[in-house]
Amino acid sequence: MAQDTAVLVDESAVASKENLPHLVAGFFMLLKASNNLLYLSVLTTFLANVGASSMPWVYLLVNVVFILFQFQFMSRIVGYEGHWLLSLANWPAAALSFAAAFAFPVSSAPLLLAFLVLAMLVDLVSTQAFTAMLNHFFSVAESRRFTPVIYASGSFGFILSGLLLKFVLDFVGIRGLLVGNGIIILLSAIILWLLKPVEQARLAEIDEADLPGESTEKSAPISETSMQHPLARLLNISSFLILFNKYLVDFLFAAALTSYFSSGNDLAAFMGVFGASADFAVIGLQTFVMHRVFAAFSIGKILAAMPLLLTILCTAASFNMKFAVVAFVQFLVLLNSKNFTVPATTILMGVIPQKQRVYYRRDMSIVCSVSSTLVGIFLLLVRNSIGYEVLFLIAAFLYLALSLVHYLIDRAYLATLRRAIDNRQIDFGEDQVSSLRFLQYSDRLQQLQQLLKDENPRIRSRAVEEASVLPPATATQLLLPLLENETDSRCLTTITRNLLQMSPEASAQHIRRVLSDTEDQRLRADIIETIGKVRAPAVGEEFVLPFLDSPHHRVRASAIISTIRLARQPDTLKRAMRRLAQMAYDAHDLMRASAAAVMGELGLPLFVPALSALAGAKETMVASNAASALARIQTPAAVVALENMLFHDNSEVAGRVEELLAASTRDSISRISRLLPGITTEERQKLTTRLRSGRHQDSHELLASILCIDNLEQRRNLISLLEKSDREMVRLMQSCIKMNASDQVELTIDPLMILAGQCAGPGLPEWAPLLGLLAGGTLEEPEKHADFMLSAGWLVTVLWYERIVIAQLHVSETAMERWRGRVWSLVNIMACFSAEPAPMSRSINELKNGKAYARGMAAEYIEARVGRNLAQLIVPLVDSGFVMPTDAGAIIKLAAERGVPVDDEHLFAARQRLARFEICEVKTP
Repeated sequence: MAQDTAVLVDESAVASKENLPHLVAGFFMLLKASNNLLYLSVLTTFLANVGASSMPWVYLLVNVVFILFQFQFMSRIVGYEGHWLLSLANWPAAALSFAAAFAFPVSSAPLLLAFLVLAMLVDLVSTQAFTAMLNHFFSVAESRRFTPVIYASGSFGFILSGLLLKFVLDFVGIRGLLVGNGIIILLSAIILWLLKPVEQARLAEIDEADLPGESTEKSAPISETSMQHPLARLLNISSFLILFNKYLVDFLFAAALTSYFSSGNDLAAFMGVFGASADFAVIGLQTFVMHRVFAAFSIGKILAAMPLLLTILCTAASFNMKFAVVAFVQFLVLLNSKNFTVPATTILMGVIPQKQRVYYRRDMSIVCSVSSTLVGIFLLLVRNSIGYEVLFLIAAFLYLALSLVHYLIDRAYLATLRRAIDNRQIDFGEDQVSSLRFLQYSDRLQQLQQLLKDENPRIRSRAVEEASVLPPATATQLLLPLLENETDSRCLTTITRNLLQMSPEASAQHIRRVLSDTEDQRLRADIIETIGKVRAPAVGEEFVLPFLDSPHHRVRASAIISTIRLARQPDTLKRAMRRLAQMAYDAHDLMRASAAAVMGELGLPLFVPALSALAGAKETMVASNAASALARIQTPAAVVALENMLFHDNSEVAGRVEELLAASTRDSISRISRLLPGITTEERQKLTTRLRSGRHQDSHELLASILCIDNLEQRRNLISLLEKSDREMVRLMQSCIKMNASDQVELTIDPLMILAGQCAGPGLPEWAPLLGLLAGGTLEEPEKHADFMLSAGWLVTVLWYERIVIAQLHVSETAMERWRGRVWSLVNIMACFSAEPAPMSRSINELKNGKAYARGMAAEYIEARVGRNLAQLIVPLVDSGFVMPTDAGAIIKLAAERGVPVDDEHLFAARQRLARFEICEVKTP
């Protein structure tokens, strides 16, 4: 019940598709800011007190714990490794930040080691969960569009944390920074809460997709491991090398820092500025450069470039260990990870099927942890025996290997796409075909040629659309031969449309030959109609005029439509209109139905008289097409003609007309509601008069009444409800929103209270939103809504009468459960009388299901909202901790003490209601 109410009142809080990228980007900014601030605060304290020589122990401990986490925990939460895991990790992260603020400054090496390990684990887990959430929330095409912005926001979060370290540290100290960091983490929890509806919708889709017949497939193991998959294998090797070198360079950079800076605060300030500089560079590249780079080059070549540069620089650093050189190497390592590797990996993983992707991403995390563990062990073994120059040479060699691995990614990416196409591992729709754009140009052409020959017409059609974005000469070369060889009419229509838009001169003769030679009349009609829509100068009316006399109804109809769109000579237009008139009077119903469809497609008001005549036809197809055409024209005369069809002899036609009128009314109401914010009161009054004049549907009359409401918010919400209402809801709204003799609007909830008396529960009735719009705010301002307040009190009073009758009759436990469902429904309806129904509904829910403390707080809230008199009637009915007397006399006494007068008439009416709900029986004398 509370869930129903929450859905009713919290629709505005749902993260829509439009603001989803902004919410995700905002969360990632806060996540990276808090993680980096926590990590740098602990790291600088660790380096100042313990030194860089202990960093290998940190790497080892972090990754041993992380590997255990992957095996023991991640394998059990498949499908929940995104938003759910982030929500779970948020609270320990905040607790860690506050605990560090309480403990710092501290010089204990074990304690600092524990804090640093936990800070790094928080970053690893939250980053992994965020990447999974991105794959859950966005498709491949959306990832390509939104990933740069989202990761740029993360870089801005790094900048924010760096600036805080630089400029705020001197004022509040390390403890103040950590307290502020905990507050940032709590703010990010609010955004996660706003994203929860998106996660719930995703899980609901998964539940719908996992039908019983698919359970075997779902439970079956994946066909190959990540090391067998060509792309996943290279991504694993790449991740191993990147993490190994990252920690290796981190170690060398930490050593350079400790030897260069003697003050802990100076070190923290430099780290803040250094991180901010790196992230400014990341934001600049992602905003102005990366989208052009990804469009011009293949991903493999892009990823191979930076490791080559790092190979050269690490080699140079081995001969020159100046701090500036080491810092520049670290700068490029950060740039490579944030700007190239992480976004590219997200895009590359998007072409792997979802069920495999979950396991491959887990394997990638494990590989990263193994890499970090090995580098920790390696550094522990060699830190005192190998110089820093040799370590830089090792890093240079590994970066060279990484460059070779990245160079091979293009081939593996292409192999993954081919496998997906050949085996139908993924549904090759718009998102997946667009993934071809990340291939090298030659591979892209080769893949498109294969797709254009695919046996599935839908895949061929998608491939045609993708080919059309190539340079016109190349696209024409690919598509022109298909005009001769394509057999599917829809694909041919798509090919024709794209060729007409790209190179009408080159394709004109081919299209003419298809029109004259094809025996598929549907295809001929589609191509003729496409010619009219594209309006290419080289393919004009001379292509369609020969088909005005076609004996086939669809071909002639398409020829008439295209001729009227293309012709510029009066004689040609007259000829087309004569053919249309002949079709309208033709003896064959297909011709007359096609004539009506032509008039609807053109949508000209001059066709209304002819359509009115066709609307009276007995044939279902003719009358239905005429009705659809009238609904499309939407002039007053067309609406009147459509309303007359409600009395059509054919019930199927009348039902179709009713649907069209409802859709037309919703559309007109929607258009009017969009205009309302920009019109004056005088214009609104004129619109009201206009809606009431003439012949219109009930919805228009109701809209006119709603427009007379002075309260802007109430008026807007009622119009929004009207847009989504069916006929029954419209009638109910009409009974609640009326115009009196003085031409003033009157709002009443009496019809809703009658329905409430008939409500058996346990769910909220469909009209609850209407009650909330009409009576919302009654509990907060009872003096302004005295009538509504009486109705609210009546809802609870009738429940007390029914409870007395139940005690008198000693009904069964089953009947009592049914009555509790009714109580739950009516008491939750009380929330609709509040200006803030969501907290009211949650408080009612706490009264029923909460613990003692929560129930006490809920009762206090309800009393504060509704007043003591009404609260002492509501709380005993739903509070699970309240012991209601079992004796009828005791309940009558309790009711009287709480202001409920009891007489035989009230009890008789209550017994009648309970009998209708089959809670008790009515005994006849």
